[in-house]
Parts: sequence; structure tokens; C-alpha cells
Amino acid sequence: MEIKIQPYILNSSTASNLPIDRRSKFYSGISFGKCPNPSLTVTNKQYLFEKCLMGLSKKIKHSSYSTEQTVLDIEKKLEQKGVNIRLKNNINLAQYFYDGLKKIEEKDIPLPSNILLFPSFLFFGTCGLSTIYKYHPQKEAPIIFPANLDKVAPQKSVIGYSKGIFSSDSPYHILFHEIGHWLQFLRGFTPQKNAAEIEKYGDYTRIAETVSQRAISYIDGSEFAAELFAGQMAGKNYPQDILNLADNLNCYII
Repeated sequence: MEIKIQPYILNSSTASNLPIDRRSKFYSGISFGKCPNPSLTVTNKQYLFEKCLMGLSKKIKHSSYSTEQTVLDIEKKLEQKGVNIRLKNNINLAQYFYDGLKKIEEKDIPLPSNILLFPSFLFFGTCGLSTIYKYHPQKEAPIIFPANLDKVAPQKSVIGYSKGIFSSDSPYHILFHEIGHWLQFLRGFTPQKNAAEIEKYGDYTRIAETVSQRAISYIDGSEFAAELFAGQMAGKNYPQDILNLADNLNCYII
């Protein structure tokens, strides 16, 4: 398999020219398909967007439950586990989240407190978002997914894995990936330290071949953490040098 190495860049051809401390700040920004201004770490718009989403997450408990009884039952079961989510009367979506989160719970791994579902057209080609909370690593910080995740995730996972982009072809890969981000943020996300650790490790080809290409797309270690967690949830075992790097990056290791 041919590996296309992009150790520093995902959406910009200029980021790799930045000094290491600037790169780590660069990749701490939020991106919906376009990189943020590399001279900024947190913009006013981003801050307001974060505050807005945090406010929405606090209202999940007070929003209307589904009227479809099967979906309502799943919402109630997840709430008993500490997960607040409204599943929009979609039985297949409800079962998808319940089954995926159950797999995490069975490994005695913390579950996110809030999951927000937004219309799919807002995602611009991605299927989840949790990196926004690098600045506010709280357990209550919601993870955001499109409301058609159950339909798009399985196919995207198979395609991504076949190209070496994803670390697994699990139908729950995207769900696991975003929760992997969330878990790293809770453990302590230190982008500049992480960038230095990855630079010190240096072997991007090995990371790409052993974990995934996406694992090396951000120098701050966030995608490495998410892809490693998703791969482990799919039953993958990783060599000790990769696990040592994961430990140095505050990744959640199963």
C-alpha cells in the first residue's frame, strides 16, 4: 500500500512552514473544511460558537423526548447511563447509538454526557466534531454528529479503511473516533507538548502504516489519539512503541 505522508497538513499547504510552536497552535483551531487563520489560536467567532454549543448541551435534558416508544425507551436507557441525547424519532439511529455506546461501556470507559445531532448539511464532508473542546475540556462538553450518522458512517468507515485513512472499518468507527478525542481532552490536551513528542518520535510512515494516515494529519496528536482509540475499540492491538507514544500524548489506551 502506498502511503501518502502529510505529517503536518490536512487542509493547508502552508502549515508545515510554520515553526513547531505555531503549528501546534494552528491545529488547535476549529475547522469546517478550511483551516483557521494560522496567526490566531481562538477567534471571537469560535469562542461564541463554543459558548453557544455549551448552552445547547445544557438544554438537552429539557428538550422534548421522542414520541416513538422504541426511541423513547433508548433515550431513557442512555440517560440512565449519564448520556443525554435526543434521537429525533429515528429507530435506526437510536439503535446505532445505543449499540455503539454499549460497546464502550462494556470496556468500563467513560461515556460522554452530551451528544448533539445536527442536520447533515452542516458538516461539509466530515461526520463528527469534538476538537472544538480543546479549549474547554469538560465532561459536559457535547460531541456533535450529523443526524444521519447511522446511514453514512458504515460506508465511510469501509472506504476510509480500504484507503488506509481510517484505523478500522467498524461501522462505529466515526463514533469511536470522536469519543477518542473527547477522552484525550479530559485527560489533558497539551498541543505544544504533543507536537514536540511527535517530532521526537519522528517516524510518520510507521504511524501511518501502523495506525492510519489520519493519525498523522495533525501535529498536535489529537487525530493520533482518536484513531488509536477507534482502532482499539475495533479490536486492534498496537506495538509497544506506538503505545508509548500514545501514553506520552495523554491518549486513552484500552
